[in-house]
Amino acid sequence: MILMVTQHSSGAIMNTVTLRKRSTRSACGRRIWEPRFRVTLISKPECPKAAPKASWLRPTLAFTLIVAVFWAGTKVGSREAISRTPPDNSAATLEPFWETWNLAEKHFVNGAQRQRLVQGAIRGLLDSLGDQGHTHHETKEEFERYVTVMNGEAHGIGVRLRLVHHLPRVLETMPGSPARAAGILVGDEITAIDGSDATGMPLNQVLALIRGGPGGSPVHLSIRRPGVETMEVSLRRAKETMAPVVWQVVPDMSVMHLTIRQFDKRTHGLVRTALQDARRMHVQGLVVDLRNCPGGLVDQAMAVTSEFLPAGDIAIERTAEGKQIHHQVKPGGLATAIPLCVLINSDTSSAAEVMAAALKDHHRGPVIGSRSAGLGTMLHPYRMSDGSVVFLAVAEWLTPTGDRIWHQGVAPTTEMQLPDEANALLPGATAYLDPQTFTKLEDRQLDQALTFLCRSSEVVAQVGRAILE
Repeated sequence: MILMVTQHSSGAIMNTVTLRKRSTRSACGRRIWEPRFRVTLISKPECPKAAPKASWLRPTLAFTLIVAVFWAGTKVGSREAISRTPPDNSAATLEPFWETWNLAEKHFVNGAQRQRLVQGAIRGLLDSLGDQGHTHHETKEEFERYVTVMNGEAHGIGVRLRLVHHLPRVLETMPGSPARAAGILVGDEITAIDGSDATGMPLNQVLALIRGGPGGSPVHLSIRRPGVETMEVSLRRAKETMAPVVWQVVPDMSVMHLTIRQFDKRTHGLVRTALQDARRMHVQGLVVDLRNCPGGLVDQAMAVTSEFLPAGDIAIERTAEGKQIHHQVKPGGLATAIPLCVLINSDTSSAAEVMAAALKDHHRGPVIGSRSAGLGTMLHPYRMSDGSVVFLAVAEWLTPTGDRIWHQGVAPTTEMQLPDEANALLPGATAYLDPQTFTKLEDRQLDQALTFLCRSSEVVAQVGRAILE
């Protein structure tokens, strides 16, 4: 399967990682997946006799909720020629469209640019399919910018953002980043970027402005912080590096807090490293934090999920033809017995929802938070004749018990909203070093998870017998 390994915000791609998926069948006839990687280039669609199945990433909310986003489970089948011929018997149906087009070109007060009309028509058509935020169109230029980010050539200030009340809010700052060096804090709101008002600005546009220059180039932010007058901060861009997984043992507890920022090609390996650390440290409980995770490579999500389940289905793939393909746990997980809690919120998307649903359906532990985003489709990328790319949902994911994720989301077993003024506490945050942080934890969802684990009969609040098998 062809997978783009990148961060998205309406960007581009040329160099990609191709994941060829070799499958075998178990005794009961179900498919077992074995991913393998190699580097290649994406070319325009062709008509080979038969190409292997493929999967791409798609930014679930396209930087929709976070400045660092990876594409959610996207599936690519065989490449095919794309017809440029109008559909049969479509002339009468399309008459109102061409009438509107001609009116716009002739009479619109500010004039109508033909290229804008084309792009708007394509995006309107795709939005009408009802898969907003997932099925989408990218121009050639947007796609090329995306490549820059995915090749690790992007320069920014080292923050993750989400939209809160129409303003980008800092979710996390990276260690050693320009943002952290400048004193930008979690919870700060960006009100302007180089003088451009950020109110109501889509996050992909915010990202484009923040990353809109080479390393060392300046960017000026207006920052609003509760109880403080608006601050003006000038920074210089630097190369951005962000691990997809971070973990930390909670102070004075034998509980590990494991956060998955996105599912890229490194995620499974890092999760295994974290679980090996947990084993060495005799950790007796895990908080698996999927909040604000936009998804990413679905094969990575399945590999990670297999670390926590002994057997069974992870998800069911339903194709456009109605065929159902069962994706099963790969044996050998490092944490199939340790007590755990899963944290989700409305920004938990796509491949992250696949993982959360599997852990919930297999009753591995409580799922705490709010209902997830409901982006449960897989995307097939089609390159157009002008170099733009259409990402079209060609299949959807069902949970192991057969429930839909698309438009439904994953419901938590314990509903708990985090107030808008509260910030999620994530591993690596400076607050983790403050012993007072956990005496009155602002992050109610994390607090609930720690309360459950520490009350579990199998978990104690000190290092003891390891139950990782």
